[in-house]
Amino acid sequence: MLGRIAFVRGALEDLSAYPDRAFDLVLSLDAPISYTYPNQERVIGELVRIARKRILISVSSRLGYLPYLANPVQKNQFILDEASEDPFVQWLVSERENQIRNFRFSKAGPEKLLRNGLMGGAEEIAEYEAGGAPWCIVYIFLPDELEGLHRKYGVRDVKLAGPGACARTIPREILVQIMGDPQQRAEFLDFCYTFDCNPYVCGMGKDNLLARGELQG
Repeated sequence: MLGRIAFVRGALEDLSAYPDRAFDLVLSLDAPISYTYPNQERVIGELVRIARKRILISVSSRLGYLPYLANPVQKNQFILDEASEDPFVQWLVSERENQIRNFRFSKAGPEKLLRNGLMGGAEEIAEYEAGGAPWCIVYIFLPDELEGLHRKYGVRDVKLAGPGACARTIPREILVQIMGDPQQRAEFLDFCYTFDCNPYVCGMGKDNLLARGELQG
């Protein structure tokens, strides 16, 4: 099997080296498409072009991300082991009280993000042009928008999911208990799959919006 795997270094925004319907299955996970702004729609079209049977992609979720702007310690909910040696976990634990104490809510940021789906803009562009290395501009999708783009490019039987939509509603103490028991964990994850795929909640996944669809054989 390893001999049949080829790793190619390239840019997601340039798939011209691959012919139409080159791959039975095309995967693009962990939201790289969202980092191709302003070319995100064209990139989705290209991923569909090189797929023959099925496509499965994830993008940053606009509705899923918005709660972060009102909850600076949201990631702490998903820490299963606060004694973990992972530096990021330790930072989240140590900075929790500071994050709460220094937080001030303003509706301007969330309203702008909800309206245009963009994280970053003029300041990041100016920093980049000055030789800096800012976090790139990110485009964050709405569920209907993502589904519509799939259908526009000829994908059928489109299904959406928002991984984490159910889990984010549960207190950390309960999540730790569930995930620490193999039977509870298995049943919970099965239920999450059903819940997170419901069209009424699929946009509220923790970070990403997942879409899969079929192409004509």
